[in-house]
Amino acid sequence: MSYARNEFVADNVFKPGCLVVPIHTGGFQNCDLFFDKVIIDDVEHVKGFKYYKQFKSRMTEVGDIENGKATGRDNNNQRIIAYCGGIALHDLFYGYKIYQIAMEKGYGTDVDMNYPETHLWI
Repeated sequence: MSYARNEFVADNVFKPGCLVVPIHTGGFQNCDLFFDKVIIDDVEHVKGFKYYKQFKSRMTEVGDIENGKATGRDNNNQRIIAYCGGIALHDLFYGYKIYQIAMEKGYGTDVDMNYPETHLWI
């Protein structure tokens, strides 16, 4: 779990049309107050967020978007934040991107899966 005492950046940094997909949700609470849409993986995941009551009416579950019950982006100016920390799809996507970078840099496909001895594997 991560903790951010304050927001990472000022509100005016988030231009119309931006999409924010935080890996760690701390530090983005200011977005909850003025972003046009908050996309979530499930309600239980975000009910304890500081500004839940304020963004609840702008909240959409990703499953509803996938099933056609709700829309994702409605126009090119919407600012959207996606709190989807519980979806394995993100893990697969980022893992695939890391794999692509490794291939491009010639790191190879053999990876020693021993317990890490440093704080970074790559």
